[in-house]
Formats: sequence, structure tokens, C-alpha cells
Amino acid sequence: MKASTYAIIRCVAMIFIAAAGLSSYTDGSHYMTWFGIPLSQGGFAILMCVFLFFNIRSIMSALKIDKALEEAKKQNEASLYEVRERAIKMEKLDGEPCVVSLTRPSKAREANMGVRVFLNGWEQGVLKNGGTLSMRTSYFKNELAAWYQSNNSLHTCEFMAHSGGNIALSLQYDKAEFSIDSVS
Repeated sequence: MKASTYAIIRCVAMIFIAAAGLSSYTDGSHYMTWFGIPLSQGGFAILMCVFLFFNIRSIMSALKIDKALEEAKKQNEASLYEVRERAIKMEKLDGEPCVVSLTRPSKAREANMGVRVFLNGWEQGVLKNGGTLSMRTSYFKNELAAWYQSNNSLHTCEFMAHSGGNIALSLQYDKAEFSIDSVS
């Protein structure tokens, strides 16, 4: 969900609190409490003004965040398109394609964050915590990219492949680093 959606949900919650408070004060038989502190009508109005200020600020900030994430997404897509265009012109392997596997070691802290994986600009799938993606390449020089969905950042790694070979790579999610584990 976008950051602006969360900010709007908080504003709607504030409206419900304000409506409940206004209905309590209009008939004169009730008063509102905030963490056990009884509020006068003026105190309640000040509290609602503070909430309103922070909600407006939150919406403005969320809109900026959404815009920055969308711009990063567009830049990443353009970058992957350029990689795809370069791959078309690259030297192909003679014979069998090379099998490439990318493993993401399991870490509890990053369990729910998926990473979209691209080989030479073409999406291969989403690599989850503790998972492995198997791919094939027919190119000598290759570029592997990991698109972090949490912050729309793109991290790349280049490697050489050989016909009929196997390459095992791993991705350290928290450091955004690739490493080549084995080549055969």
C-alpha cells in the first residue's frame, strides 16, 4: 500500500475521534478523556488541532515519498530496458546454455521482503527469504539484477558464463551484495 493511503486512513480515524468528541460535548452530559485525563471543550479542540496539524504534515510527506518511489521505479525500469537492449547485442555461448542459481540465505529479520530478480534485463521471478531461483543463460557476459521491492532500489552484478556450466551465486539481502559461491 502507498504511504499516502496510510496517511489518509489516519485522517479518517481522526475524523471519527473528532465526531465522537463533538457529540459528547454537544449534549453536555459527557466529556472526553485522553489517557485518563478529562478534557474540557477547549482542551479537546486543542488536541484535535494538534492531530490535524500532524495529519496534514503526514499526508504531505507521504505524497513526497510516493512520488520519489514512483520515480525510482521508472528509473529502474529504464535501466533494465537498457540491459535488455545490450544483451541482444552480446556474444552468445557455443553449445548448451549455462545454469545459474541464485540463493538468498534465510534471515528472520528480512523474512517478508521479496526481491525481483532479472537476468540480462529479463525478469526471472521473486526471490524470497531462504529461497533459490534457477535460471539459464546463453550469453558469455551476463548481468544479474535484484530489485528491492521495499525501497525500489536496484543492485546489479556482472559475471561470465561458459557453455554447459553451472554457476551458484548468493545474495546477502541486508548488504545488497552478490557473491559467486561456485563455478563448474
